[in-house]
Amino acid sequence: MTVAHHGGEVQAGQRAAKAGASGTTGRPAGPASILKAVAVLDAFDGEPSLPLARIAERVGMPKSTVFRLLGSLVSEGLLERRGDAYLLGRRLHVLGQNALGGEPAGLLNAGLPIMTELQRSTGHIVNLAWLQGFDVAYLATLRTRESPPTPAAVGGRGLPANCTALGKVLLAFTPAEAWTPAVPPRFTALTARSLAAPAMLAPALASVRTQGFAVESQESSPDLACVAVPILRRGRAVAALSLSARPGALDAGTLAGVLKRTALHIGRALPSAP
Repeated sequence: MTVAHHGGEVQAGQRAAKAGASGTTGRPAGPASILKAVAVLDAFDGEPSLPLARIAERVGMPKSTVFRLLGSLVSEGLLERRGDAYLLGRRLHVLGQNALGGEPAGLLNAGLPIMTELQRSTGHIVNLAWLQGFDVAYLATLRTRESPPTPAAVGGRGLPANCTALGKVLLAFTPAEAWTPAVPPRFTALTARSLAAPAMLAPALASVRTQGFAVESQESSPDLACVAVPILRRGRAVAALSLSARPGALDAGTLAGVLKRTALHIGRALPSAP
């Protein structure tokens, strides 16, 4: 689950449709069929479930073609159908977890069901991330079509930890010796409000440790505010969970409590460490 870029998805569908123009009767055959199936799966980028009409709109293919593709994907366990909506199937989640391996797979397995409920109940963007050096690496991002744009990219280059609530909470609850060797001599600033002075980092992290959560407002993007909490194992952050929305749309105090309870549930659901 990643940030949805609707224009890119339509372009991918159009490319797939052109590649499969010769297969207009029955199920498309050969590489074109694979491209179309991939485009359909990509339509779920950032969405827990979608109806047929929305999928066809996103991929730029006729509903009849998309319906046949959906049937094949459901029969293979890559998608599931619930009423008029389709959602990613268990087999696809298992394949993704196997590809990741190790701790990321355990975090996704434990976190995604709980994150989905959190996104539905709040209507805000939900992020799951962990620390890689001094960068925030996003493992999952759940959002809706109405969500504001976000710089988070699952599987892409991480964001500098000093510019995000997720990064601050991860740094605050990770032993300093694990990340200080990766601290750059100069901090990257993503906006004019980013924490760009290295001297400000230590007091900011001390405040995060005291309150148990971190907040940002227009520090990673002019369109975003965010509140984040750690997912702890033996007092150390193995990941962090956040809610993001437009500035002014977040009640940080209330949502921090919701996030802490949610992070606790995810932490308890994690597989036992060896």
